Amino acid sequence: MATITIDQNSKRQMAVNIVSSVCNYGLAVAITFFLTPYIISKLGTAAYGFLGLSNNIIAYAALITVALNSMSGRFITLKYHEGNIHEANRYLSSTYFANLAFALFTTLLLGGCTFFLEGLINIPPNLVADVKFLFVLLFVNQSLSLLSGVFGISTFIKNRLDWENVRGMIGTILRTVLLIVMYGFFPAQLWYFGLTAIVCTLYVAFVNWRFYCRLTPELAISRKTFDMTHVWELTKAGAWNLLSSLSNILNQGFELLLANIFVGAYAMGILSITKALPLLILGIFGTLANNFAPVYVKLYADKDFDELRRKLLQSVRILGLLSSIPIAVIFSYGDMFYANWLPDENIRLLYWLTAVSFVGTQFALPSESLWYIFTLTNRVKRASINLIENASLTFIIVVIGLFFIEVDTLKLFWIISVRTVLGVCRCLTFLPIYGAKVLDFPRFTFYRPILRSVLSSLTLIAMSLLFRHFCLIGSGWISLIVGCSVTVIIGLTVNLRIALNPSDRAWLVNFINRKLHKQ
Repeated sequence: MATITIDQNSKRQMAVNIVSSVCNYGLAVAITFFLTPYIISKLGTAAYGFLGLSNNIIAYAALITVALNSMSGRFITLKYHEGNIHEANRYLSSTYFANLAFALFTTLLLGGCTFFLEGLINIPPNLVADVKFLFVLLFVNQSLSLLSGVFGISTFIKNRLDWENVRGMIGTILRTVLLIVMYGFFPAQLWYFGLTAIVCTLYVAFVNWRFYCRLTPELAISRKTFDMTHVWELTKAGAWNLLSSLSNILNQGFELLLANIFVGAYAMGILSITKALPLLILGIFGTLANNFAPVYVKLYADKDFDELRRKLLQSVRILGLLSSIPIAVIFSYGDMFYANWLPDENIRLLYWLTAVSFVGTQFALPSESLWYIFTLTNRVKRASINLIENASLTFIIVVIGLFFIEVDTLKLFWIISVRTVLGVCRCLTFLPIYGAKVLDFPRFTFYRPILRSVLSSLTLIAMSLLFRHFCLIGSGWISLIVGCSVTVIIGLTVNLRIALNPSDRAWLVNFINRKLHKQ
């Protein structure tokens, strides 16, 4: 009976985590939808591109801490669930004080580099001071995030990611209000984003500390429990994750930098706009996938591999069901969306660049939760090597092509297309096969739900296009909303049969019934 109760509580909490994640990112999407045209109108397309570029450069700087922090959550959580609180505290303290040293070092080093920024990238003369100040503020924010991030482990340990998602929603609202006030009442400046980021990071740090004290009072940071051998152990275990992060930067972060160098600031701004939707949706599904991770860790610690396999497959099916909706909306109504959202921009260029990106996203979203397998099993070496090989090949092919392509528009398509093609190959070969291998599952365990998700998306795209062609009148906001609504309804009805198993549908029905009975 106890086992059933625990399992029911686990399922209920996972569902709450997923719902709160959807709400959190739904709010982020809505705010981005309204805020982006407003910011572009204030700053211009070229200046807007530097916001994405600055965040990418911050990601380059954060590489120095990836090896340590990427595995600290796993080690702390496993020791906590094993009942070894002393060892959990040693890992926690070692992570915190190592991050403190990294934060001081990177702030001084990168802050100094901003003096020579205009010699490294193309910055319009009227934006040089603004861009430099933005970078300084973002470097400071990165250090603050590094120091406060360790306290966020408590919600992961206790599987209360719904608290984390509520915190995220409040932070998103705070960020939006600050930006609207600054851009509404003061002359437009890029550095407002850096100042806003610092304020929101301080808010997150305070809330994380409260969660930490409430959920895991057994954990404590102390210089007495700091141990360099634990720092080395975490760094060694996460060293291969450093390659994974570097590969992500090569795949995503360098696109804006290459566009800036080979094409220009305006082209970088266009590419930054088209990356907004794919990255936002990828972030949504990354967060959704993280909601499954605490359950994976608990099952792995309990050596319950049959249940772990079932949960992994279920996560792919659920993510596949959910991912089919935004993918179908983009392919079916993306041009209408851009025409209404940013009417002064090149609509066809925006749509087709976004569509090419979403071809790869189709395969990446359903399998997003499978990447945690390598962290869970501490088998990140081979995965990281594969990622860096894929990313390096992508980067080399893109750069070579840019030297030979003369048309600026084709250069942008080349940057997007190469990453898309090689990314699809990775998602259909290495990830499902090696992910199954490290858990000693059958070789093709994960292929069926992944392919079902692709079928689900193709079906929904076809139905949406037919509805648009035969039933939709006009191309304004009302027509777009009607079309998207129909896609959502079809996706949540027809694709419930295609993407999910009977057990998944039963779980979903039971969850909804429980919520209705509580009303």
